[in-house]
Amino acid sequence: MRFPAWAFLARLALPLALSLLVVALAPDLAQAQDQEVRPSAAAAEENTAAARPTLSVPLTRGDFDIYDLPPSGAAASTPAKAVVVFASDSSGWTYWEDRVARHLAKQGFYVLGLDSALYAADRYDQGTLAADFERIAEAAPAPMLAPDAPIYFGGYGMGAAQAVAAAALAPQPPRLAGLVLVAVPKRGRYGLLFTDSFFPPRGQNTFSLAELAPNLGNLRILQLRSEHGLFESSTWLTTLTAPHLQIIYPQSWREFRHANPTFLKALDKGLQWLLAPAAS
Repeated sequence: MRFPAWAFLARLALPLALSLLVVALAPDLAQAQDQEVRPSAAAAEENTAAARPTLSVPLTRGDFDIYDLPPSGAAASTPAKAVVVFASDSSGWTYWEDRVARHLAKQGFYVLGLDSALYAADRYDQGTLAADFERIAEAAPAPMLAPDAPIYFGGYGMGAAQAVAAAALAPQPPRLAGLVLVAVPKRGRYGLLFTDSFFPPRGQNTFSLAELAPNLGNLRILQLRSEHGLFESSTWLTTLTAPHLQIIYPQSWREFRHANPTFLKALDKGLQWLLAPAAS
């Protein structure tokens, strides 16, 4: 009895595919023994949408709910050292963005969070995006900020690309000082298609970060990249004239071990560089 050719190839391909899968997942398998992994159901309950305070901000296309996280904990008694407009990945504002934003608030930043998936429900252009990022930054109450508190645009994944595009359009907001970028892709889109979660955006209304980089001027740019993250880019940094720092988080995928305390320490290190240009 002769087996068809496809059956023979399938018998060869299956073990190979399983082997490749094990190798690919090996760095994150160690996380099973790491207590600092994705929050348990009980801990994640704090991060439900109902528990997240929002601020209604009049954007170009109408009022939009922005996540509002002023300085908290020990930092709550002092004016915010800076304003961070942080845009989410294409999956929306999840526990990951919430964990990072709350950490920044505890470090004395006034964080305003943008759900990129909701914002991109309708297409827009770079001018609309830049104007809206600036409007969000201006929504931080002045009495809660230090005098001349700088502004930083930032984001995760898709949100990082949006932050770059918003900052690359002149004139920049007068207090815009830099970017805080995590898991930066090569390309972005003014909008969101289903395929963008699997392939770099192409075609109409898309942009390359390398093409935008020269327009960032002297903004200081902090980028955190995972060692094994798919679709993340470092090559765009070579086209920058602006001062920049890249921190590569070892043995991790693009969730950076679920933004565990070790990742947050790396973020803090980068923020110290971002805030202290005279010392670098």
